[in-house]
Amino acid sequence: MLKDIIAKAKKIILTPKEFFQSAKKETGIKTALSFFAILSLFNAILSVVIFFITNSSSLSKTSMSSSFFGPSLVIGYLINLGISFVYAGLLHLWIKLFKGSGKFEKTYQLYVYSQTLKLLIGWIPVASILGWFYSFYLLIIGTQEFHKISKKKTIIMYIIPAVLLTILGFVVAFLVSQYLVTNPKL
Repeated sequence: MLKDIIAKAKKIILTPKEFFQSAKKETGIKTALSFFAILSLFNAILSVVIFFITNSSSLSKTSMSSSFFGPSLVIGYLINLGISFVYAGLLHLWIKLFKGSGKFEKTYQLYVYSQTLKLLIGWIPVASILGWFYSFYLLIIGTQEFHKISKKKTIIMYIIPAVLLTILGFVVAFLVSQYLVTNPKL
């Protein structure tokens, strides 16, 4: 099973167009959910390890212990699995808004498989940025294959929210910084 997951991840990352073309035959969400669950667990465990390594000196000075992180890891992991359906649902609505064809199960598969690199390297500081951009690229390729939307339209449909969210992020950061400057006692 692990060998199959590694082979699938490798194919998604190295030959995404070929992968999404072959994945058109995949039915249901069980395979995608299992793949996501395993990669999410991998990511969660390594994220905690990196957290402990990078914060070991400050953790020793506090009362926080590993007994806090065990339940937090499990709860966070389960929430992440649930949230994958929410994100896929929002993605499905967005795709339908742009006249995409296909059922929710294909959108769920699209969401999961587009997250592959991000889940594999997201625990590495700074490298997660590469994962985010590659996820964006995989969304474009997968949407064309699964939902029959042209490349140009697919790029436009994903650039719109990316630009809006980036602008929103800058506005929020600016407002927070202004608030902190005018209220230094916080």
